[in-house]
Order: sequence, then C-alpha cells, then structure tokens
Amino acid sequence: MTNKWTLAGLSGLLVLALLGRGTALLSRVAGNAGLLTLSPALVASPEAPAPHPLTQAKRWLTRALAWEPKDQGAHNGLGWILAMQGKDAEAATEWRAAGLTAKEFIKQGEWAYQAERYEDALWWYKWALAMQGQRTEAVAEWQAAGLTAQDFITRGERAYRAKRYEEALWWYEQAAVLKTDLQSTAFYFQYLTLKASGSKEPAMASLQRAISLDQGWRNQQIRFRAWYLWGVWLHQGQREAEAESALLKAIAVYPEGSRLEQMLSEAYRVLGLAQQAQGKLEQAVRNLETAVRLNEQNVWAHIHFGQALCRFDMRRVTEVEKEFAVALNLKPDDVKIWRNIIGFWRREGEIERAESLCLQAQQKGIASALKEICPSP
Repeated sequence: MTNKWTLAGLSGLLVLALLGRGTALLSRVAGNAGLLTLSPALVASPEAPAPHPLTQAKRWLTRALAWEPKDQGAHNGLGWILAMQGKDAEAATEWRAAGLTAKEFIKQGEWAYQAERYEDALWWYKWALAMQGQRTEAVAEWQAAGLTAQDFITRGERAYRAKRYEEALWWYEQAAVLKTDLQSTAFYFQYLTLKASGSKEPAMASLQRAISLDQGWRNQQIRFRAWYLWGVWLHQGQREAEAESALLKAIAVYPEGSRLEQMLSEAYRVLGLAQQAQGKLEQAVRNLETAVRLNEQNVWAHIHFGQALCRFDMRRVTEVEKEFAVALNLKPDDVKIWRNIIGFWRREGEIERAESLCLQAQQKGIASALKEICPSP
C-alpha cells in the first residue's frame, strides 16, 4: 500500500535515476520516457495506478534495457512497476540491478517513522527485507543502521497501545530475529497483539514459543506473566499435569517486590485447582490457602480454598463456611457466586447448608435468579 508520502520517496528515487543517467543516447531517451510516464501515473492514482500508463512505461523501460542492459535508471523504474503489480521478488531483483540496497529503503523508513507516518515506514521496511532476500542478511543491515531489538520492541508496544496490531506484529517479528537475547520478549508481545486482534490460536502459538525458548526476557515480570498465562491456558484445556508444571515455574520465577501479588495469588489458585483435579488434595489445599493469604480480596480463592478444604477434611467444615461467607460478603449481589456455593453444598449432600443459603438469597431478593438450585417450597 502506498500513499502520497511513500510516493514522494518513490518519486525522489526516480528523479535520482533520471539525473544520474550515463548510458547510450537511445537507452537514455527510452528510459527517460519510461520514467516520466511512470511518475505521474503513480501520483495520479496512488492506490491503483492505471494499467495503461504502467504498461506504456514498462514498454519504454524494457526498450531502454534492450539497448543498454546495465541502465540503472531503467532497472529502478521497472522495479517500481513490478512492485505496483505485486511482483515483489522480481521488483527486488530489478532494484538490486539498479544498484539500490536495503540501506536506502531503511533510510526512507526511518524518515517516515520519525515523521509518525507509521504505515509508510512499515512499507519501506518490508521492502528493505525483500531487498535482502535472506533475513539473516537483513539483520546486519538493521544493525548497521543503528537499530536494536529493543528499538523494535518499543515501536511494537507503541503500535500495540494505538491498536495498530498489524504494525505491532511486524515490529515484534523483526525484534525476535534481530537479537536472540530478546526473543522470548518479542514472542510474548506477539501473543498480546494477536490476542487483542482476536487471533486466539496464533496468539497461543506465540506464547508457547516464548516459554519454550525461555530466554531473552526483558525483565522477570514479563517472564512470570508469560508462564502464568501459559499455565492458565493449559488448565482451561484440562491439561492439568502440564498446567501444574507451568504454574510452578511461574511461581518460581516470580520477581519479589514487583507488585504483582494479585496475579501471583491467581497463579496459586489455578495451581491448586490443577492439583485438585489430579487428586493431590493436600497440595491443593496448601496452595489455595496461599492464594487467599496473598490477596484476601480474591473471591474465587476463598471459594476454591473452602471447597478443597471440605473435600480434604470435612471436620474443618467451620473453616469452610467461613471462607464461603467471606466470598459472599465480598460480592453479595453476584448470583454466580451464590449458585456456585449452593450447588457445591448440594453435590456434597449438605442439603441443610444449601437450604440455609437459599433462604439468605431469598431475603436479599435474588432467589428468583437461583430457581434451578433453590426451588420454591
């Protein structure tokens, strides 16, 4: 995609080609005719140049190359025509024949980026990669231009916050290639961007790459978040043993003093659920109790701790009721919580306790929303 700013850079390169021509007279005449035909055709219709002027320009430029195969201006013009036609590989070949390198495209991209023309910058950078042919060669060009993986991640974060998800993904991809010591960070931000754009499966694939590599984290907070999110996803997919392992890893890498206690509490809560699903009740109770201790406002930690404790040792039922009462006090109007606790007591055969809560719900005026578990007498 091009717009007037991209075309300004494009036209500048074409003008340089015109001024720098030093080939035979016939080639010069034909090449100039082709370039002069091409430039106004692009400016007149930047999104979709008219086929006829492009065809006419291509004819002139091809004729120029027939007379002088090394005519760099003609190769340059043909490159732009092929680019407009979507023939990327052929366009790159022509530009290389014109003596252009990725450096010129990177420079144009940097000018566009500094001017906050982000779409243009992305366009130039993509062509810089196309000019290299091999991504490993492109890395050298990025580094020669003074760009680092951290620069790309920073730009990706800026695009992500502005909800320019396609652009953000591109920056993160380059960061992952540019420097191995930030790879996991780049893949983690890819995950965030893909998830925000609604691409759930590719998002999880990026998250898996981040935790599989487990190197190149910008900081321990990001590493902890990634392992926690991966563990939660495994638990949701009922892959409990894997979830347990991932969440234990998250807890192990948790950076003290990071003010992520709420997420750490959730890590312990989901860990407890994964262990409970595997029949590891004693460990589950211990970790769910830790979840409550880390964040006393964690409603579901109170509920799940109480339920696990009841199954582990019914003699501690008073403690169980206390945990349920705390949860209901924290969110007294949340029907989902009432339904969960009442349903739990019914499943455990504690009908009197279930009926007592149904009566409380009726007194609060929410019994109508609980008809399936609190039938009318």
